[in-house]
Amino acid sequence: MPTIVEIAGTKIQMFYGDHNPPHVHAYGGGHAALIRIEDGEFLAGSLPASKRRRVLAWIAKHRAELIALWRQYTR
Repeated sequence: MPTIVEIAGTKIQMFYGDHNPPHVHAYGGGHAALIRIEDGEFLAGSLPASKRRRVLAWIAKHRAELIALWRQYTR
């Protein structure tokens, strides 16, 4: 799947057929992370604190939409 949104220069993406648990990929500024949608836990990688806060806030606000996308694209 292409980029869902870009937040403060960080692209949030979800890939077709990806592995569980439901997560998004965050890329930007030389950083990369896998973030679990359910609770915002970082499964791998890291982001600078300022980007981390903004990305996690966005995920929390759009959690239901992200879970729906996950179910649609990772069957």
